[in-house]
Amino acid sequence: MDSSQEGIPSSKASSVPLFQELLWGSLPNASTLALIGALGVGTTITCVNFIASALMKGSKVLFALFDYHPAVARKYFESLGFDIKPYIDNGKLIIIDGFDIIYRRMGIARSYEIDNLRPISSDEIISTFEKETLDRYHLRAREPISYVMDSFTALSPLIDVRSAYHLAMEICNRMRRQGASALIVAHEGVLEGNLVQALTRSVDGIIRLKMIWQKTGLVRRLRVEKQSFGATQRVSAEYEITNRGISIREDDTPKNIGETNNLNNRTTAMLEKKDLPPSQERRVSTGVQDLDLMLEGGFPKGTFICIRGEVGTGTSTFCTQFAWSRLQADGRVAYYCADEPPDIVNRRFKSFGWDLEPYLESNKVALIDAFSFLTRDLRGADKGSTDINARRRVLTAFMREEREVVRNLFGRTPLAVVVDSFTALAPYLDLKSSYVLARMVADSARRRDETFLAVVRSSVVEANLLYACLGTTDALIDMKNLWLRRKLLRRMRIDKMAFTSTPPRPIGYEITGEGIRLVSRDQS
Repeated sequence: MDSSQEGIPSSKASSVPLFQELLWGSLPNASTLALIGALGVGTTITCVNFIASALMKGSKVLFALFDYHPAVARKYFESLGFDIKPYIDNGKLIIIDGFDIIYRRMGIARSYEIDNLRPISSDEIISTFEKETLDRYHLRAREPISYVMDSFTALSPLIDVRSAYHLAMEICNRMRRQGASALIVAHEGVLEGNLVQALTRSVDGIIRLKMIWQKTGLVRRLRVEKQSFGATQRVSAEYEITNRGISIREDDTPKNIGETNNLNNRTTAMLEKKDLPPSQERRVSTGVQDLDLMLEGGFPKGTFICIRGEVGTGTSTFCTQFAWSRLQADGRVAYYCADEPPDIVNRRFKSFGWDLEPYLESNKVALIDAFSFLTRDLRGADKGSTDINARRRVLTAFMREEREVVRNLFGRTPLAVVVDSFTALAPYLDLKSSYVLARMVADSARRRDETFLAVVRSSVVEANLLYACLGTTDALIDMKNLWLRRKLLRRMRIDKMAFTSTPPRPIGYEITGEGIRLVSRDQS
């Protein structure tokens, strides 16, 4: 076996970008590599690409998940046509539900219990993780293994700046002492900044992924910002996300890559096992037929989807249209009315000719009055105390009660949950509570196989909850109104859609008497 397959770049591979080595399943021994990027850039699919390639080469991988449930990780592997079950059975792949481990340690269950939120020290995190992973799986022996953490910044609501620096340094030093390699994902955001900065100070290599919207469409670029274990001739390139994983554009790939090209061909062959479109059973209609065609059948089940847009862009129309399509497909819908009372929401359905009364009587849809809760109970808690814990307790109690009501109505049947709007809670939550709430809502959707559609606004007051959602959501649709020569143009942009090849350009749409309809550029 050559040195490149052992994780140490050979001399012939020295001109190959670090990102290319990552896609081949190789990391330098006894080193840590940070993969940094914002929403939708492809950090998770890059991890999956790396793990699949490493497993095919016979390596052992521990995959620690802090952003999502292990079932979601399996969906990512399946989207590449890669079956991880044999590798789990033979112990080559160990998947750890880090989210559950840390939050259970804090006394927070999976039912939106943000009232128990408290700081946690880096020592607590390290000792808990060692107990649940190293001791449980007997991994203290010096054996070749790669650690993958997705993501380090999921811990941002839980630790302070000092603990962030200590945790980052301790993780990197332990990897070096153990002789292991680690790939650590960090997401960019408001609250995540402390952990990103701490990580960049401690790791041996940094790859930053960026997504840029230009007039010609969506462009994804990577940049190698740090590489302590060797030099590289190329520090930036364009890359693509396909249904076969991550690939560097051919015109950006170095031509003279020697023997390592054979390894690249083997990796590509491994990721090309899937040629069929995704199963429609794992999709739910968006309510807009043309959009379903673009999204390979609609929204993936078991995902947290955010619709970002200001008032008047059609976000509420999108919600009602999605909810109506689920009812037509004999689904169950829990609709949280946060911006308007339920009678106004019901009137909106009727304005499009959609009569909810039969579905309300047959308990197929529940219009939950979050509007009254916000204007009465939560506002009362806000006036009665400046202590954020008072608001957390009231909010937790409301979510528990409504969850029980929905269960009594629908049982354990997978739901479509709609919240219009999620950011209506923003004035009553601090930054850390916002992050924890968004993560727990997303985790609930994934564990219960629910499709959770939430409207988010982007004004100053809503910023905390907006950025919390952007760091957590599985999909983001951005809806905008544009004025050009006194003509109103509406544009919809798919910034992210899990397990789906997304359109590379904004999509024109209009609001008609029958709901939202996509239009071509010529029509607009």
